[in-house]
Amino acid sequence: DLLRTARASSAANGTAGPSPAPASAPVNVAAAAAAIASAAAKKTNGASRGPAAGDPSALIAEGDALRAARNAAAAFEKYKAAIALDGAHAGARYRLGLALSDLGKTDEALTVLRPLNADKEYGVLAQTAVADALRARGELDGAEAQLSKALEATGYPEEHYRHALYSLAALHESKGDPDSLGLALWSYEEIVAGDPAFADAAKRIEKIKAALAAPSARNGAK
Repeated sequence: DLLRTARASSAANGTAGPSPAPASAPVNVAAAAAAIASAAAKKTNGASRGPAAGDPSALIAEGDALRAARNAAAAFEKYKAAIALDGAHAGARYRLGLALSDLGKTDEALTVLRPLNADKEYGVLAQTAVADALRARGELDGAEAQLSKALEATGYPEEHYRHALYSLAALHESKGDPDSLGLALWSYEEIVAGDPAFADAAKRIEKIKAALAAPSARNGAK
């Protein structure tokens, strides 16, 4: 299943050496993560709230719309205001960390996200976001270790594990060697088997297959 494949992929790869910071994840992945987080927020925080003016979920929804429009600075302010209303709101804190990452404030993002690593609703998503932040500053070993922990966590929705596996696949893909590309291909195919429309995983599969079929890749695998 997805978890067995993900754990095998991580174990087979071993550790990674340093490399330049990769590009950020596609915006549709971020939007999907925000949608998942929104559903979790409604489940845990939406049952007994007062008027919208005092409800963090209203501010969070505004922040999500701003972040989807690539206005991370304005989204950050909305999430910050939501936390002012409810300092224990895990959904607002998770999103604040994402916005900080969008703004390039990696250290601050990690400070916000790491306390959520064991959260009952956001644990896997938060660990994935931590790994993405580490990868953005070139710490591939730390990113891979964090993703391995995320994939070993239990009790979260399958969709959350797909986000972690997608990040792990992207990390493997960024290395570019045939073995790493093979691991990335395996992971993307597992994601698509469970959700054919997940982000751009299907396109990445075709891209990697073409790369592996190139003479240079075949020669490098010998």
